[in-house]
Amino acid sequence: DFVVETDDYFFIVEVKGEDKLNDDDVNEKRKMAIIFCEVASNWSKENSRKEWKYLFIPSKEIMPSSSFKNLVDRFIQEWG
Repeated sequence: DFVVETDDYFFIVEVKGEDKLNDDDVNEKRKMAIIFCEVASNWSKENSRKEWKYLFIPSKEIMPSSSFKNLVDRFIQEWG
């Protein structure tokens, strides 16, 4: 996992192999990361800071031609 900062957001990015996509521990971690982004974003909005977003990307979806924007558009995980 790693964090990417853009002009508008912080992104927590998690890349997993296809063999782990349905793993219970991975799915629980994904849920917790989404909750973290919600809580951090709520605080950030109240304090004029950048929001947090979470991306969960299957490893085979990352290609040399993949732009970060394209990955965000395809793999952002929303809360709510």
